[in-house]
Amino acid sequence: MEEINNLIKKTMQQEKLKEVIDILTSSHNIILHGAPGTGKTYTARKIAEAMGCGKEHIGFVQFHPSYDYTDFVEGLRPTPPEENGNIGFQRVDGVFKAFCKKAVENLQRSNQTTASLLEKSYSIREIIEDFLEEAETDKKMFYTKQNEFYIESHSDEKIHIKIPSNERSNELRIRIDELHKLLSNDTQIQRGKDVTTFFNRRFRLQHDSYIYSLYQNLKPKVDNASLETVDLEERKNFVFIIDEINRGDISKIFGELFFSIDPGYRYKIDKADNAKTNTQYQNMILEEDDAFKDGFYIPENVYIIGTMNDIDRSVESMDFAMRRRFVFHEITAEMSAQSMGVEYLGSYLADLNDAIVKIDLLSKDYQIGASYVLGNKDCIIKDGDTDERKSARKKLWDSSIGCLLREYLRGSGREDKISDLAKAFGVE
Repeated sequence: MEEINNLIKKTMQQEKLKEVIDILTSSHNIILHGAPGTGKTYTARKIAEAMGCGKEHIGFVQFHPSYDYTDFVEGLRPTPPEENGNIGFQRVDGVFKAFCKKAVENLQRSNQTTASLLEKSYSIREIIEDFLEEAETDKKMFYTKQNEFYIESHSDEKIHIKIPSNERSNELRIRIDELHKLLSNDTQIQRGKDVTTFFNRRFRLQHDSYIYSLYQNLKPKVDNASLETVDLEERKNFVFIIDEINRGDISKIFGELFFSIDPGYRYKIDKADNAKTNTQYQNMILEEDDAFKDGFYIPENVYIIGTMNDIDRSVESMDFAMRRRFVFHEITAEMSAQSMGVEYLGSYLADLNDAIVKIDLLSKDYQIGASYVLGNKDCIIKDGDTDERKSARKKLWDSSIGCLLREYLRGSGREDKISDLAKAFGVE
């Protein structure tokens, strides 16, 4: 029964996680909010892992009042002193921009065709050259349906072939660039007529049959080389977690990225120009190979997860322009217990949270999350309560939970309610 119960709990956790992942994949931006200790940051990391992200695909930053645009997007940083002691400044990518750059590289590489990757990693021209050198040296014979031939010589542009059995025309020159185009393309070439069709010729030329014969001999070599040297990069999800997103000055930190984070303006390979925006230091990007030289954008494989505590006073400072770009998803105290494997229903933690919402000045935003009891999950279980659990629960109350609730009630005129809360938590 214990194994069955554990399986049920695990299934429930996975279903809750899948629900949040579905929201995130459709909206690209989500904020997990709720009471303190509900494991919002923990859940954010679990979401990233469930989306297939390794450590290198997860970014993390915690906002605070002094955090700004230069930390997040880009800014000027001093360079080491020169020999004369002068100090200069250089543009440096912020943590989010650097993260997006990695995601862009993955997105572009994963969208490349096998042919274009092969062109970069193993030159088709090198394969052709090696093949021709060997065939020319060995005087290897090749065959069409009607004739046999061999390679007499070759240059950078043409292949000179000899056709001994053809008395009327025993010499022919084939263009290497045509052979290269055939081998670089994924089109199936299965006969000489296909060569004619590929090059959109009105009439079939004599040398199409000879090109096809060489193509047949070269194609396996190209395919084997691509299998050995080319790995198509898998498209990955990149998740950037902003902890305590409401504690920073959002307008100051994001700047013109208000445009870029909108799900409708995510960068797609086929709609790149619609996503670009100029940053404050755009004119200082000098590197030609910089992905953002012509404008910054957030690629479609980047997902943003923010976390915030509902009771923080700074929640109200997050303006509606930013709120519209995020989907808000609440992590309740009960949900946090499920995700962290903490017994909630019928526990002292559940009783305490029920008692909290009954106090006029408090609400569910002030409930206690399961992370507060992770160090000793058993102490909140009511069934079979022991002196050892009571002692651990009292210690937990005195060291953290009780202190937090007293702060909530300080100056409210309801400080007397702390004894009722302690009783609900099973502390005398």
